[in-house]
Amino acid sequence: MTTSKTSFFVTAGIERHAISREIEKLPALHALAELVDNSFDAGSLNVNIILDNAKHPNHVVVVDTGSGISKDGIEAFFRYGRSLWLSSKHKGSNGKGSKYILWHAKQITVRSLSLKEKAVKCFTLNADRWIDHILQQQQVEIQLDSPLGAHPHDPRGTTFTLIDIEIKAERQHFFSEAFLLENLGDLLSPQYADRVYVNGQPLKPRDILGGFTDMRSDPLLGEIRAYLYRPVHLASREGTRIDTLRLGSIGPVTDFLTFARELPLELRKKVPSVFFDRSICGLIEVEGFNPWREGASKEFREELYRSDEVRHFLLYLETILWPMIRKEFHLEVSKIEDREQNNLRELQDLTQRVFGPVAIREKKLRPITIPPEFHVSPWSVQLCPGEKITFRAKGRQTDTFDWDWSDIPGARGSNKTGNTLELSIDNNATFQDNDQFKLRVKKNGGTSREAHIRLNHQKDLAIKPASGTYDLDDTLILRVENAPAKTHNLHWTVSPADAAVIENNKALTDIRLLPAKAGKITVTAKDPKNSSVVTSADFYIRAPEPVKTVTEIPDNSLPLLRIEDTTIVVDTMHGGDPNESIMNGQLENKCVTFWINVVHPQYIETLKTADSAWKIYVLMQIITRYVFLVYDDSGAETIQMKIGEILAKLSSR
Repeated sequence: MTTSKTSFFVTAGIERHAISREIEKLPALHALAELVDNSFDAGSLNVNIILDNAKHPNHVVVVDTGSGISKDGIEAFFRYGRSLWLSSKHKGSNGKGSKYILWHAKQITVRSLSLKEKAVKCFTLNADRWIDHILQQQQVEIQLDSPLGAHPHDPRGTTFTLIDIEIKAERQHFFSEAFLLENLGDLLSPQYADRVYVNGQPLKPRDILGGFTDMRSDPLLGEIRAYLYRPVHLASREGTRIDTLRLGSIGPVTDFLTFARELPLELRKKVPSVFFDRSICGLIEVEGFNPWREGASKEFREELYRSDEVRHFLLYLETILWPMIRKEFHLEVSKIEDREQNNLRELQDLTQRVFGPVAIREKKLRPITIPPEFHVSPWSVQLCPGEKITFRAKGRQTDTFDWDWSDIPGARGSNKTGNTLELSIDNNATFQDNDQFKLRVKKNGGTSREAHIRLNHQKDLAIKPASGTYDLDDTLILRVENAPAKTHNLHWTVSPADAAVIENNKALTDIRLLPAKAGKITVTAKDPKNSSVVTSADFYIRAPEPVKTVTEIPDNSLPLLRIEDTTIVVDTMHGGDPNESIMNGQLENKCVTFWINVVHPQYIETLKTADSAWKIYVLMQIITRYVFLVYDDSGAETIQMKIGEILAKLSSR
C-alpha cells in the first residue's frame, strides 16, 4: 500500500549574494557621499577627509564632530534590511553609508564617541565578516576600552565619528585627492561644498543658477542661517533627491514639505507658496528649534509645531526670507496678459454675482512681542592661536550664565560667569587644522547651549565679499583676508575668461571686478610664488530685465473672485518649474492668493483652446484648490460634496 505525501518542507533563509548585491550597488564616490551626508545629518559643522597618499591612498579617514553613533545605531548597522535612518527617529548613524563603503574597502574601522558615553565605541570588519554576522545571526563584540587618541585623527573635546577605510587597490583612483576635489561636490548639496575638506582643501562646488546666504540673530529663534540656491538641474543620487529644501537646527533634520505638513492647518496656510517650489533648494538652520530635536533625530517633536518659536519662524519666512528670494532669484509675481485678464474679469463678475461683492481690505502685518530666550552668539566660528573672540549669551535680565571651555585645547577665558566671554587660544596649543570643539554655556545652572569652534593654525585665505548676486552694471570691489605674511601679491583670474574684466589684478585689496555677461563667475586668487596659497569665490550676475512692451496692470487692479465668503486673488508666476503644480495658493484672513504656473505644459496647452474652455479649466482649478485649502480637515467625501455644491451655484448663473 502506497502512502501519498500531503506536504513537504523547505528551508527558509536569505542567499548570501542577495546581501552582497545590495551593498555593491553604489559606486565608490556615491558610497563616500552617503557617509558625508550622514555626518551632516548628525549635526557636524564640517567633515574632514584625510588621505595617507594624495594619488594612491591606502587609507581614507572620514571624520565628523556630530552626535556620534548611539548603541541603537550600531545595532542597526548589523541588521540587514534595517536602517536607523528609516526605521526610527535617528539619522546620522553612519549605518547606511558604512554598509555601502564596505564593498570598496579591504576593511573599515569605526570609532565613535557620543555625548552620554565616556568610552569610545570601536569595531573593525570587512564585507565578508559583516555578511557572516548577519547570515549566522551572531553576536558582535563592540570594544569600549579603546582610549581617546588611539587613532591619530581622533578629535579632542567633542563627540565624533571616525571611519578609517582601507581601500582596495583597484579602487584607489576613485579616492585620490584630485578625483575627490573635482567630483565629490557634484553628489552633495551645494551648501556642503565649503564644509567638506579633503586634506584641508574644500571641494569644487557645483554649478548653480544662483544662491545666497542669510545669517541673523533673533531674540526668540537664536542664530538663523539660511543658504538657498537654485540648481541648474535637480540632481539625485541612486534615486534619492540631492536638491531639496531642508530645515534643521544645527545640521539638517527634515525636508521642508514634511515640516509644513506637520503644521496645524491655520499655520500651514501662512507658509508662502514659494517654499513649496522644487527649484528652491538649500538648508535653513534655526538654533531655537534644537530643544525639540532628540539627538540626531530626523524629525522634530510634535510640540514644536504649536510653539511660539514656529509662529515666529513663519513670520521670518514671510517678511524676510521670501522678499530676499524674490530679489535674488527674480521670482517676482508677474502681471496677467490681456487675454487672461479679460477672461478672469468675466470669472470675477460671475463669482461676485453668485456670492456677493468683494470687500477690499488692506493686509497688515501685526508686530508681535517676543519674550527674550536663551541663546549664544556666534554659534559657529573659526579661531587661530593668539586670536581673541567675544561670545555673548542672551536671555532674560535675571538669567545667570556659566561658561565651560575645558574641552578646547589651549583655551583661555576672561571669566566663568556673566553674559559675555572673551576666549583666546594659546600660541602653543596642540591640535590639527580643522579640529572642531564645543564651548558650552549653561543658564541658571540648568539649560545649556553650545557654540562650535573650528581651530586652525592660521586663518583660511578668503575673498571678500565671499559670494552674492549682482547686476550686470555693478562694479565689485574685492579683497583677500588672512593672506600669509610672505604673500605680497596675488594673481587674480576669472572663469569663464570672458565673463568679467579684472582691474588691479596683482594686488591684495581694491580689486575691481567688472562683469561682462550674465551667469556664474568664479574668481580665483593665487600666490604666483606659492601654489598652496589659493582661494576662490563664486558670484552670480543677473541679466538685465527685458523692456516691457505691454502696459503694466497695477496690483490693485488684479481680478478679485469671490467663493462663499472668501476673496480670491489670481496672478501668474514666472520662473516656476514645469514639473510642479499648475497652481499654488496661500490662505490668510478670508483671502486666498493663487499663482498660476504659466510654464506648466497643461496650462500652455489650455491657452491654445477657446476662451470658454480656458475659463472652465481655470475656474475648476481655483474651486478645487480653494476647497482643499479651506476644508482641508473635513475628509474626502465632504470635499467632493463642497466642490459640487459650488459648481452647481455657479453653473445656475
